[in-house]
This record gives sequence, C-alpha cells and structure tokens, in this order.
Amino acid sequence: MMIWHDVGVKTRYPERSALRAPTLLVVLSPHFMLDVGRVIKSLTHLRASTRCVQTFDPDIMAYCSMAGVSGHAGLFSNATDLAKLASVMFTGGYGNHRFFSRNVMDVFTAPKKEDAANWGLGWWRDGDDQRPWYFGSDAASNVIGHQGWTGTLCMIDPENELVVVYLTNKINSPVTDLEENPNKFDGGYYTSASLGFATQIIRIGMDREYPVDDQIFSLVAEMAKDSIKLVTPEHSAPDHPAVKNAESKVSLLMKMAEGSGSEEYLQLARSISDSWKKHQEKTGK
Repeated sequence: MMIWHDVGVKTRYPERSALRAPTLLVVLSPHFMLDVGRVIKSLTHLRASTRCVQTFDPDIMAYCSMAGVSGHAGLFSNATDLAKLASVMFTGGYGNHRFFSRNVMDVFTAPKKEDAANWGLGWWRDGDDQRPWYFGSDAASNVIGHQGWTGTLCMIDPENELVVVYLTNKINSPVTDLEENPNKFDGGYYTSASLGFATQIIRIGMDREYPVDDQIFSLVAEMAKDSIKLVTPEHSAPDHPAVKNAESKVSLLMKMAEGSGSEEYLQLARSISDSWKKHQEKTGK
C-alpha cells in the first residue's frame, strides 16, 4: 500500500517563488482502496520544461552558507517519486530494476547497535516504540523512515507493505518569537507538524478488529491533553500558537463527543475541557 500526501506551499520569503505543485494523495493497496481526497487550491509554482523543480532551499544555513546545496538540504522532489523510492526497501528494486540485495537491505535496516535500536544505517527505526512522534504509538519495531526539518516524513512499514510519504511546510509560517528562538515557527505547534498522527490515523483505518470511532476519539483526546501541556506561562497569550492549538483540539473533542451520543465520550471531553480551563487560569492567560 502506498499513500502520498504532498502539500506544496510557497516559501516564507516573498522573493523566492515557489515550490512543488500541490497534490494530495491517492492510494493503491492490494487489500482495499482508500480515498484520502485531493487538494484543490493551486499555489504558485514554477517548473522547467524538464519537470525539474526550480526554487531556493528554505534551510537558512544551507541557503546562506552552502550556496543552497548540502547533504542535509537542497534536494527537492514530490510525494509520488519519494513513495517510489521508499518502496525499493520492500524488495530492493522497483519495476524491472534491482538496486539492492537482501544482505545490503538488512544492513540498512538492522539496529545500529544493541543499545540504539531506533537507529539503522541511513534510516530511523521505531525500535521499542522509541519514535512515536514520527511513526505513531502503535508502530512495529521494524518500521523505518525519516523526517525533515520543514515538516516532512517518509515511513516504511514492511509488515503491512505500507509506505507513507507526508510532505508539509510547517516553516511557511511566522517565527513565533524571534528573540527566543529564530528557528521556531508557529506551524510547529499545530497538528500537521505532529507527523506521527498521520501514520497512526492510517493504521487505525486499516485495523479491522476494533471500532474506528473509538480509536479516533481516544487519539484526539490524547492529542488534546498533550497540547494543553505545551501551554506554559511564557506561552499563554491568547494569540500564541500553543494556545490556539490547545483550544482547537479541546473544541474538536467536545464536538465529537456531543455528536457521538455517548455519555462516556461526553464525560471524558468535559473532564479535559475543565482541565484546559484550569490550566489557563494557572498559566495566567
């Protein structure tokens, strides 16, 4: 199964026109068909006749110090091509072409050492639930992948023959506090930046043993509680993204509970809502 989600957006620098064409996913699976939807809105983009993306690297260090070319930044692609590249890790090849033997793939994906089960060679590993922020809290230990600074994720799940490529641009947002941290952006506080939520929701949709509604509600409840914790006395102004994020999660949870007709859901949602109100009073908002 391959899922690719490519959100193309302009950079935060007005003079730098544009990035990938925005496309949202589409889905192929030997087991079932899943339609995740499409992004309709067009964003400014520029492509050469060769289909090579023409743009500037948003990584400040790479752009200013390395002429925009670096091993950790400056490479551009789209979700479809990245999904094809990631799928090579299933068999070592793509189509009629073979690139890696099984022995080489085992070297790539095996734990780097006994006390570092979350590291492979060139890949991150989930290990013993050591990367839930990226791969979700229910990922198998042999799940591999990597993330990127701008809000991107590639996850490869061999057990489920699943590849997820999730591309966003969380830094296409204002710097939250220039003096405190010039590399921390408003977009980093919002749901889309929590990369692991995407992979976890997909797995929930694939799980046929437990009711989807219960799992989704529990996930939103946990996300709401985690978001409340991010609101500190220093980050408690009404317009701070941490506050907006927590407010939106609690509001969504209440709407889900009210629409469910479940008293159990309502009790949990009200408890979290009350906790949010108390937290606001405590942090001085």
